[in-house]
Amino acid sequence: MKRMTRVDRLAAAVVLAWLGMGPATASALDLLPVQDAVVESSGLNPNNLPKGLTEVLVIKLDGANNERKVYMEFDLSSVSKPVQNVNLRVTSAQNNGTILNSSFDLYACPDGGICETWNEADIVWDTAPDSILIGGYPNTFEYPRQPFDTADPKLGSFSIVNPVVLGDFWTYLSNQALVDAVNNDTNNTLTLMMAAGETNFPDGYGPLFASKDHATLSGPLLRIDTVLTEVPWKIDRSGDWNEGSNWLENIPAGLGSALFVDTSSTQTVYTNTDVTVNDVQFKNSSSFVLAGGGTINLTAGTAPGLPTSGVSVNQGSHQFQAAVNINNDATVDTESGSTVTFNNTLNLMGNTLTKTGAGTMSIRNDLVLGGGTVDIQQGTLAGSGTVGGHLNNTAGSVAPGNSPGILTVDGDYTQGAAGTLAIEIGGAVPGEEHDKLVITGAATLNGTLDVTMINGFSPSGNDVFDILDFDSVSGDFSNLMTAGLDWDVNTGRLCFGTCGTGGEFTDFDNDGMWNLPDLNLVLFNWQEDEASLPGEWINQRPATVGLTSLNLVLFNWQQDSTASIATVPEPTTAFCAGIGLLAFICLNRLRRI
Repeated sequence: MKRMTRVDRLAAAVVLAWLGMGPATASALDLLPVQDAVVESSGLNPNNLPKGLTEVLVIKLDGANNERKVYMEFDLSSVSKPVQNVNLRVTSAQNNGTILNSSFDLYACPDGGICETWNEADIVWDTAPDSILIGGYPNTFEYPRQPFDTADPKLGSFSIVNPVVLGDFWTYLSNQALVDAVNNDTNNTLTLMMAAGETNFPDGYGPLFASKDHATLSGPLLRIDTVLTEVPWKIDRSGDWNEGSNWLENIPAGLGSALFVDTSSTQTVYTNTDVTVNDVQFKNSSSFVLAGGGTINLTAGTAPGLPTSGVSVNQGSHQFQAAVNINNDATVDTESGSTVTFNNTLNLMGNTLTKTGAGTMSIRNDLVLGGGTVDIQQGTLAGSGTVGGHLNNTAGSVAPGNSPGILTVDGDYTQGAAGTLAIEIGGAVPGEEHDKLVITGAATLNGTLDVTMINGFSPSGNDVFDILDFDSVSGDFSNLMTAGLDWDVNTGRLCFGTCGTGGEFTDFDNDGMWNLPDLNLVLFNWQEDEASLPGEWINQRPATVGLTSLNLVLFNWQQDSTASIATVPEPTTAFCAGIGLLAFICLNRLRRI
């Protein structure tokens, strides 16, 4: 039985249609072994002669020293990984009604192991590459054979439940162990060994099946179903994600990438059920909208060759209107000039979402589930939604709003030396006329603050722009590009002119002096909250106008607000003093009238 050449194997593939497994799909590959052989123990082959040169392969177990086992080697160089299913089929070379209700086991040689260095022309029991106890019998006769594996390499078992008929097929159906053996291969060689199983064959009997060189019967066959790692949307119109005819080959469910290529106009792909893919790729200059009541789950592939999870965009502007779950660390990569927008929940599930590429990722809704971290390595994060976790601006640009708007970080914000916070200003109202970044946790600042005026706006007078809220702050921007505005890191504000240097608070109307106009602002806005304060109210902290605000005026009366402010007593302890001084001031005003 000669070793098959690559030409032989290619020719063999042409005649596989009659082998009984049904026609192969476009993603299936059928392989015949490049070599196969049977070995016999000393009780059957006392002279230890090679038995590889035969048309029939036999598995037999009559007791210690009376065993036969079969070896098969397959060349995987033509296999495109990852694979999804692997089936092994053998053909009966006998009629036999006495070996039903028996089984035989299938083993795989570890990838690259010494057990892959055998040859069918001279393999014998004493040199066969394994040290497996078969049927529980002692292995004293196995020495000095090479070890097959230190761990149990058993993949599973065949069972024979019907009388054997010449030409029948027995198929070992795919399981994860056999799939992993193929996917994890690194040297294009897979060696399988078959031996008697736990349900032993009756003494004197064993299954016979055809070798690869049998004159009339088909030899062992390994059918491999490969995975299309990129499954394109093939229709130039909107449609249902779950309709198989809309995709090339099959619906991308669980494995591979959902690929959206060029289309003549904006298309909507909808799903009202949850779907799972490794990643979503947009490779078109138009626009796709992924919508519906279902959730798109992005889950990284575990087999070699499968993509990691995430979204990639090489051109165009595309949207997720359906919810998206990130089931492991993932990447959103947008090339220059391209945009992907998440208009619905983006659930980080406690994972890290890394933004790469020079393009834009936009958030138009809340990322409020699961927590996690968004790490901006390149490009821009924009939008008016909520990042439900930490935001690290490592080396990209964070641009709140949709020109303009407010972006919220429900966690900490960290900006690195190469990061940029980009703020647009077209007026004094946060969210409506200028951008704002709201951080519920700590802000750690570095890098660039880049301010741009929009809509022809030009600041003047006492204009102040509250662009950054935080629970606490450390560090500061190292590069200020503020369009002539003064930046105060303690308050997170930009001011036309100066924000003051006297501490956390300047005077309320920003005229440089704690005086009557400041008192009037307090009195006429008593118990108002920050959102309803008039435009001339410069100091918006504390959020509610009350005793704290009043004390700031009274205990710094007629003082320069750019100097250090006086220590202000707690409102409860200073209440009487404040009321007395207020009465004195009001009385003096009345006397002048």
